Amino acid sequence: MSIIFKPKISGNYDALKTEKPTVVRAIKRAFSFGSGRMAPVVKTVPREASSWSASDLQKMINLRAIGVTYKECSHYFNRSANSCAGGVDTNNLYGAIKLRREELKKEALK
Repeated sequence: MSIIFKPKISGNYDALKTEKPTVVRAIKRAFSFGSGRMAPVVKTVPREASSWSASDLQKMINLRAIGVTYKECSHYFNRSANSCAGGVDTNNLYGAIKLRREELKKEALK
């Protein structure tokens, strides 16, 4: 048995090309570090954003002031709990909820 180095890679590197040329050239391609190959770029379309009306925000303030959870609020507005939490956070309603909660406490003590 002799020790002879036999390279596994051919000299012209054609053996390394695993991708067949059946892919249309108009598709943009990006390198994927996971597989080490070129992969097509997938375009995503963002969802349509629905904004909160002033009356819905006032209802949200009142509901949160009495201690209703975001999950329960989502049933009233036909939205997700994350959407309700995002509406409060985006419109910075924390101060308004705190003030309304204090008003309700004062009314209850009178």
